[in-house]
Amino acid sequence: MEKPASQQLDLVIGKDIAWKSIKRKLCRVIEFVPFSSLNGDPRSVSSGMPYAKLVLECEKPLGKATIWITNMKDFTHLWKAIKMRANGANEEVLVVYEPPRSLFWKVLAVFLPRLHVMIFEKGTFDKITDIRWLQEGSPEKLARVKPIADWRCW
Repeated sequence: MEKPASQQLDLVIGKDIAWKSIKRKLCRVIEFVPFSSLNGDPRSVSSGMPYAKLVLECEKPLGKATIWITNMKDFTHLWKAIKMRANGANEEVLVVYEPPRSLFWKVLAVFLPRLHVMIFEKGTFDKITDIRWLQEGSPEKLARVKPIADWRCW
């Protein structure tokens, strides 16, 4: 018997789901739960504790998943996108997981941010992930979809 949606546990990326399954895929932020604050520099509640929990809706077939934010720069970018902006009813925060590509950067990856955080007009995630919307237009249609603001990891 399947549990109701309210009782189902989120899958955790890096534990239940491989990181490579969301590599360079668009995800919409559903929930941002900070465990620390940003007063100048982010401070974790305690050593070894993540900065925040991020619940995402990712492109199909993945669906809903959780990421624990352990990188200070990723946390700072998310904080700015979600807490410092007045995210009105007309905006949504989207993220893309972008791990380092070159061997040189992979060595330093533990210290580097990995999330490209962007603010888009509400409904952008649904448009971009809808194959019919993409088929109706041309590559130029997708090229016109630009973020309102973004914080790059690289």
